[in-house]
Amino acid sequence: MTDKQAAARDWLNRNKGKHDEMQAYRMKLDDLRSRANTLIAGANENKVQTQPDPKRGEKYILAAMSFEEQLKQKEQLLQLSELETEKVISKLPNSKERTVLIYRYLCYKSWSYIAKQMHFAANYCQEIHMDALEHIAPLIDYTIT
Repeated sequence: MTDKQAAARDWLNRNKGKHDEMQAYRMKLDDLRSRANTLIAGANENKVQTQPDPKRGEKYILAAMSFEEQLKQKEQLLQLSELETEKVISKLPNSKERTVLIYRYLCYKSWSYIAKQMHFAANYCQEIHMDALEHIAPLIDYTIT
């Protein structure tokens, strides 16, 4: 892989970390909501029925609301970043290259998944990917993160 291809790959791959971080936020949010519902319903964290504790449940609800706001902000940033990525990918004239890059960098799919969807061998998809990186490198504005 050339330096130019590596730089293009890194730029295209910048959304993956944001996507993974959002997945972790969603799991944490689900956990906070579950804890709040459990406490409000009258069970403690050990699943033993107790008197409802709205104050403790309220703490989890407030934390969930805060997490929800952070998640919305992160989703907006990811959407903007993905739109920019999509805009750059759409400039490629080769449809196979565009398809591989979309699956890899906007859908976050594995090589085996991409190969199966495109009806190609995985190593051929990776060859298309390398060509695509070479062709997309001059189209990227590396100041956009």
